[in-house]
Amino acid sequence: MDFVAEDIPRNTAVLALDIGGSHVSASVITWRESDYISGPTFDVTVDSQGSAEDILGAWTLAAKRAREAVSGITGVGVAMPGPFDYENGICTMQGVDKYDRLYGTNVRAEFKRRLGLSASQEVLFENDAGCFALGEFWAGAARYAKSVIGITIGTGLGSGFCTREGLVRTGASVPEDGWLYNQPFGETMADDRFSTRGLLSDWRRAGGHEVKNVRELAALAEGDSRVREVFHAFGSDLAAFLSPWVSQFEAEVVVVGGNISRAWPLFENPFVRQMAVACPNCRVLQSELMESAALLGAARLPLMSSASL
Repeated sequence: MDFVAEDIPRNTAVLALDIGGSHVSASVITWRESDYISGPTFDVTVDSQGSAEDILGAWTLAAKRAREAVSGITGVGVAMPGPFDYENGICTMQGVDKYDRLYGTNVRAEFKRRLGLSASQEVLFENDAGCFALGEFWAGAARYAKSVIGITIGTGLGSGFCTREGLVRTGASVPEDGWLYNQPFGETMADDRFSTRGLLSDWRRAGGHEVKNVRELAALAEGDSRVREVFHAFGSDLAAFLSPWVSQFEAEVVVVGGNISRAWPLFENPFVRQMAVACPNCRVLQSELMESAALLGAARLPLMSSASL
C-alpha cells in the first residue's frame, strides 16, 4: 500500500479483531518501512446467543491463532458492533438479539487476562463502521484524503467521519457520535431506508416475489426492470440523504462498503451523478478493502495516540 506512515515505528505489530454477530476475524498487522504486512486472517464462528464463556472463548481463540504468527504485539484494536462502551471496554448490548449474556462485562479486562497482555499493551475498541472508515482512510480507497465519510450498508447503516486527527464524533458538522443510522429521512429513519430491509421492502411494494436477501434481488436485475428501478431509487435517495452531511463536513471522499455495496453497479450511476451535482468537490467511491477495512481500522487504534492518520 502506498500511503503515508512516517510517524509509526517500523516493525510495529498490532493484533486486530473484527467482531460480527456470528463470527470474529483476527489478524496481526505489521508495519514494514512505508508499507504494512497483513498476517493470515483467522475466522471463528461465534454463537451470539451462547454463554459469556462461549463467546469470550471464541473471540480469544481467534486472537490467539492470529498472534501465534508474531513474536510480540504493541497492542490490540477491536472493531465492535454497538451498543458498547468503547472508551471503557464494557459491553452494553441488551435486547439487540446478540451478546446479551455479555451485558456489563469488562471485555477489555477479559482480553488482557486471557491473552496475557502487559500493562503497556493497550486494548482499544471502536464501532465497527468507524473502523471501516478508518481502514479505508488509512489504507484503502480514501488514502491521501483530508476528510472522509465512510458508510457501510447491510443489515443496517453504519458510518464514520474521519479527518487526519481521527474519527470525529462531535460538532456541528457531524451527527452525534458520527452515526447516521438514527437520522431522519422522509417519514422514517435512515437505518430503515438504507439497509437490506429497506431494499427488500421497496421490492415488495413494487410487486416483487419473495427473495431472501439483496444478493438474490440483485441477481434478478438483468431480467426485471423493476429491480433496476428499486436500486436506482435507492441510489438517488442515498445521495439526497448524504449530500447535506457531506457539505457540512466538507468531505473530500465518501466510501461505500457493506454487503449492499456489492451491488454497486446497480445504484452507482444515480448516486454518483446526484452527489456530483450537490457536492462537486467530493469523490464517491466503492470500498477498496471490503471486509479487510474494519480489521485495518482496528489495527490503527493502538497507534493513534502517538501518530496522526
